[in-house]
Amino acid sequence: MEPIFTVSGFMKNVDTVDELLTRISVLEQELTYLQERNKKLVSAVETSPAIIVITDREGNIEYANPSFTETGYTIEEVFGRNPRLLQSGVHPPAFYEALWDTLKAGNVWDGEFCNKRKDGRLYWEHARIAPIKNELEEITNYVAVKFDITQQKEFEKQLRANEEKFRNIFSLAPLVIVFFDLDFKLIDCNNQFLSYLSIVDKSQIIGKSILDLLPPDEREKAKQDLGKTLIQKFSTNLEYYLYVNGEKRCIELSTSLVCDEDHEPRYIIAIIRDVTQLKQAEQKLKELVATKDKFFSIIANHLKNPFSAIVGFSSILSENSNNYKPEQIQHIASVINDSASRAAGLIENLLNWSLTQTGSLEFHPQKLILCQVINDTIRDLKKQAIEKTISVINGVPELMEAYAEIIMLKTIMRILLNNAIKYSDVGGKVTINAVSHLNSIEIMVTDMGVGIPQEVLEKLFLIDSRYNTIGTSQEQGIGLGLILCKDLIEKHGGNIKVKSTVGKGSEFMVILPKGKS
Repeated sequence: MEPIFTVSGFMKNVDTVDELLTRISVLEQELTYLQERNKKLVSAVETSPAIIVITDREGNIEYANPSFTETGYTIEEVFGRNPRLLQSGVHPPAFYEALWDTLKAGNVWDGEFCNKRKDGRLYWEHARIAPIKNELEEITNYVAVKFDITQQKEFEKQLRANEEKFRNIFSLAPLVIVFFDLDFKLIDCNNQFLSYLSIVDKSQIIGKSILDLLPPDEREKAKQDLGKTLIQKFSTNLEYYLYVNGEKRCIELSTSLVCDEDHEPRYIIAIIRDVTQLKQAEQKLKELVATKDKFFSIIANHLKNPFSAIVGFSSILSENSNNYKPEQIQHIASVINDSASRAAGLIENLLNWSLTQTGSLEFHPQKLILCQVINDTIRDLKKQAIEKTISVINGVPELMEAYAEIIMLKTIMRILLNNAIKYSDVGGKVTINAVSHLNSIEIMVTDMGVGIPQEVLEKLFLIDSRYNTIGTSQEQGIGLGLILCKDLIEKHGGNIKVKSTVGKGSEFMVILPKGKS
């Protein structure tokens, strides 16, 4: 190999001493520049936080900067040795074979190592190893620049663990959780959300607007509500109705806005709770409160009168019976009897109704001959009908069957017939008919009495209604019979309807399901 610098080469084309001195001056300047540059490079390498290692072609260490001592080895300990002394055993032989194949091919290798310090502690480093070539493109050395990334790897490991933990919580949480962007398009959802909406594949819903899940009449309100969340950047609790598998459900949407490090909105996380049962419970509670109020109102307003009559007239008989004629005593006894009967009927209705409210009423339906049940009821109310000369006609087919609890059915029919007689004029007529349908029977109780105004029909079966009407012969009502009637019919899985015209009469229709054949 020809030397880079020779005297003959240096003196070539130099004709005078001045030219020689000029060339020497230029060379001195270049040498000074190279020395300064080399000094800077050495300083940079020596003070670099990165571990810098230079090896020969066989991989034996020729140079290592002071940062190498972070491995626990001194520079003297590793000089002339192969960096494999740092190997941790984590990587398989194939890993190092691929590394050397890359370097020997003249390419740069970039990757991560798990190495071992002198004291046995493992650490991770990111390394970039490059071959050094001479002017003939021959590899003479290798240089490696390495950064300790142990903390970064630990952070990544913790991040992955936290992400996995979050993913498990997100997927398995009993709550319905969704993420959607600032345009309300769904980004992600958990399994509970898919299960709640009976969706098999998440891809069916991702990217669609969360607003599309709501009924059309709820969407504009929801859009405005969620828009306020974005503008004002606070969490909200919202309630909406939607249809799930054809069933109307009430949901509570708890939303929270997620912002970036600059406090700019990124997306919204929402937890959805089905509060249908809670709403039903609230409604039930309201009904129970109304029931309580109605209950005490009935006791206060209706039990007082008959018992006052019983106490008053019985006191008269007890203290002055010798002063009254037989017909007067008979009249007083009749008043006492009517008051006691009314009080007994009221107490019976109250008892039955309270049992329906607590679910304590026994229910043992059976096949019955409907005509016989109607006849028994007419017989029980014969006295009231005779007093008002009202004819009661049983038009139910003799062999028609009903599937019902006999005590409940008799109570239903007694209430309806008693009302029909009560609100019929003297000399009127009450008719009971029945029709058999495919899966039910329909019993109609029809009178020609005073009728019911339309505004009253709408609240006839409501417990919190205060509607009560005096009979055509000043009979007292308790405002509870039809409510009890409705509860008993619904206990059978049936329903009750009514149509009425003021001044012409009313017709109550009881629909009961047929029993199994």
